[in-house]
Amino acid sequence: MAHICTKARYTCGRNLTTEQPFEKPYRPELPPPSAEGVDSPATPPEPIVLPVTAPPIVPAPDLYELHAYQPVSRRQMSYSWRGLQRLVADGPQDVLDIEATINQTTKQGFWLAPVYRRRQRNAAHLILLVDHGKSMVPFHRFTHDLVETARFESGLDEDLVGVYYFTNVPVDYLHHDLRMLERASVKELLSSWSSDTSILIISDAGATRGRRSRERIRATALFLHRLRQRTSLLAWLNPMPRRRWAGSSAEIIAHMVPSFQMDPDGLSAAIDVLRGQTPSLS
Repeated sequence: MAHICTKARYTCGRNLTTEQPFEKPYRPELPPPSAEGVDSPATPPEPIVLPVTAPPIVPAPDLYELHAYQPVSRRQMSYSWRGLQRLVADGPQDVLDIEATINQTTKQGFWLAPVYRRRQRNAAHLILLVDHGKSMVPFHRFTHDLVETARFESGLDEDLVGVYYFTNVPVDYLHHDLRMLERASVKELLSSWSSDTSILIISDAGATRGRRSRERIRATALFLHRLRQRTSLLAWLNPMPRRRWAGSSAEIIAHMVPSFQMDPDGLSAAIDVLRGQTPSLS
């Protein structure tokens, strides 16, 4: 019995010490310490040269000006519209009339009281008929500026500025919006306009493509006749230079209605016609 125990102890000791030793825990190899006793930093990777293209330098929008076709600037439009005035005295009588006061004092020989006059407002009624789409696409930017300045930068009453759109030739209907979805009858519109209504038509009249169309000329002549039955304050503004009108429908239409090219002088002359004066150029 003692022999068996001794043998068992031997076997247990052999298994623990020789045949199945304990495994050491894994320890990663660390770099040797530096001379100062501090671990040396890891070696940085070598730089790699890559093909890189420098981005283009684009100046800020306010530092340069796009050189493009610009017959009339927005500022010139705003300035020109201010010349369209039809002053009407319909306000309170509280404006000092210096000239009338002096005349009254001169007649009486002594001064009693100042003379006042009624306030005036600009009662000009402006209608813009704008050709939109097709050959007028290159000029949409200028027609948009022309409409915006007439509405908000002209000094005119916003309620007295009407804008209507058509394509090539207005016949029986005009449109309130650029998408040509809301339309209005020309007959109804004419009934709401008066002899004091100023109408400006903005269209290339076929000069962009240099074509002469009998149908277009005939339809335009009929439409102009209907407008003249209501008002004589009528002008045509063409975005194409006058030299490009030759051989197109615009050349014939220019003999039917005072027509001007869209530049500062042409816009000013058209506004002279709209306020019943002789244009500064023809």
